[in-house]
Amino acid sequence: ELIRYLSVAKPVVLIISTPCTGMKGFSALNRSINPAAWRRSRKVSVPLAKLAALAALIQMKEGRHFIAEHPQGSDMWSLPEWLRLDQRFTVHKVDVHQCMLGLRGPRSKALIKKPTTFWASDARLIARLHGLRCDGRHVHADLAATTPGKPHEKAKNAARWPLTLCRRIAAGCEEVIREHHKRQKTARVAG
Repeated sequence: ELIRYLSVAKPVVLIISTPCTGMKGFSALNRSINPAAWRRSRKVSVPLAKLAALAALIQMKEGRHFIAEHPQGSDMWSLPEWLRLDQRFTVHKVDVHQCMLGLRGPRSKALIKKPTTFWASDARLIARLHGLRCDGRHVHADLAATTPGKPHEKAKNAARWPLTLCRRIAAGCEEVIREHHKRQKTARVAG
């Protein structure tokens, strides 16, 4: 259905953020402690990550765009499908610490660092995300809840984007979409 949707709707920019539970973070720990749960999680995460790579490939082949997000160091970025996309096309990348965009835990209200990697087909989609590395001037919520006295949050509370990040991505999308429509209009007039 997704592939059919892409061919019919032809979205100018596709925003991709697949489940990361089987690919990063506590996944390695879960692999040791609870291998059956880890395998179940991978059964969902890996096929969706591969489908996402196919969708990104279709977007690029057809002159459209994508922006994809996953935790920094995620296994997704090393899947053959994503590596082939990176080799075949110019893919722009940036690492972001989401604490610098205001990601906070709902219980503790403490900032959550969440190192995240973005891949995009056009540099403008991620241009507003550069230079967002933690400056070390604040306390982070501990997602592992291993440090006594330190604020902690559940990892699922980091599985959302802060509004500031959404706005920056939306601004990049707007820029790319405007340019895309301008080129299409010029091509129709010239044709």
